[in-house]
Amino acid sequence: MEIKKFLKGVLVVGLLAFLLNSFQLVKVEAEKKEQPISLKNEALVMVPGTGASVDRFDQLLLKLQKTNEIDVLKITVQTNGQLTISGKLTAENHQPVIVIGFADSSEAAVPKQAVWFQKAIHYVQQTYNVQKYNFLGHSNGGLVMTDYLEYVYLSIDPKPEKIIFLGTPFNDVGWKYNEMTRTFTTVKENSAIFERYKAKALRLPEEVDVINIAGNVATGNSDGTVPVTSVLAGRILYGDSQSYQEVILTQQAKHSQLVTNPELVALLQDFF
Repeated sequence: MEIKKFLKGVLVVGLLAFLLNSFQLVKVEAEKKEQPISLKNEALVMVPGTGASVDRFDQLLLKLQKTNEIDVLKITVQTNGQLTISGKLTAENHQPVIVIGFADSSEAAVPKQAVWFQKAIHYVQQTYNVQKYNFLGHSNGGLVMTDYLEYVYLSIDPKPEKIIFLGTPFNDVGWKYNEMTRTFTTVKENSAIFERYKAKALRLPEEVDVINIAGNVATGNSDGTVPVTSVLAGRILYGDSQSYQEVILTQQAKHSQLVTNPELVALLQDFF
């Protein structure tokens, strides 16, 4: 009987120690969180394309940091909605950059990525109280942003003031849907992707400045992955924005090179 009482006492003490230790761990993790600040400067949110991580824009950021000091915050949203975060923003930084990526960066997961994107934006807003947002989406990253604005966006969510789409396949990548030309007038055939975005196009913000960039390599009428006319199909979705521009790059214009294209760097420094 005494042994049972002794063992019971040991178990109780052990349980209390475990709970106390767990409380301390939770407290430590809470202390690690960034203290909320008010970020008055415009933040540029970048989203990489399919198969790419938050490191996708590192070379671009190095080019931009040659002329300006830039804080960089990287957020990877896990499939369970948890956030993996590196870097931080400071209130004094002139042009902070937030890169949002996804543990599941597959093409099929784009609609889910739009939901995860919103979760990351909510974290940024709660932590840094950003006053103004600009977006840049490379490849399917531009579709994630469009999906967010059309299907996920809530009235309490921040709207972007400026957006750059970079090699975004608004009408998929197949020649079945796209003309083999760099001159766009109408869609050859609507892909399922394009139909999805046309259906909710009225939800896109009109008070936004948009630059839609396509690459065109020497082999003809695409960046090697995305047809020029697929990118320019974005005109049908965003053409009624308060400002809409199209740019076709021909030098260092392969799909993967677009993020470090010298013209893009100059455009970013001027546009944002």
